[in-house]
Amino acid sequence: MKTMKSIRLLVIVAVCLLAGVGRAEAQLTKISLERTPCFGTCPVYKLTVHSDGKVEYEGKEYVKEKGSRSSKIDQKLFLRLMKKVDAIGFFKLNDRYEGRVTDLPTRITTVTKGDVSKTVRNYYGGPKGLRDLEQLIDEVTNSAQWTGVH
Repeated sequence: MKTMKSIRLLVIVAVCLLAGVGRAEAQLTKISLERTPCFGTCPVYKLTVHSDGKVEYEGKEYVKEKGSRSSKIDQKLFLRLMKKVDAIGFFKLNDRYEGRVTDLPTRITTVTKGDVSKTVRNYYGGPKGLRDLEQLIDEVTNSAQWTGVH
């Protein structure tokens, strides 16, 4: 009888532990994209998207709206960003992509997962998936409302 109770207890403990697997892994908390100046009229701004859907924008140069703005997106759109980050293996990308070209803006993408952040500077030659993520950040935040760039 004692053995059956012990086995039941072990099964309950095992089920509880297995149910918690994956929950301990940190979730993405924010994603940001910054576009830097070029020698011309490239829009210069920074977007930060938080997991709760809050969007922060800071317009600097060659944009329709200079200064700080904010909005909110549906959390489903943040989930799209999360899926793209996972799909491209963002945390395994190089920290920098550069080439022998001049006059391009740099795109700086930072993803924060728990208390760990990774930043990728994409001046030239970054993988297609990274470029797709950069475009998706602009798309889901509707950055065109502030930058004037469609």
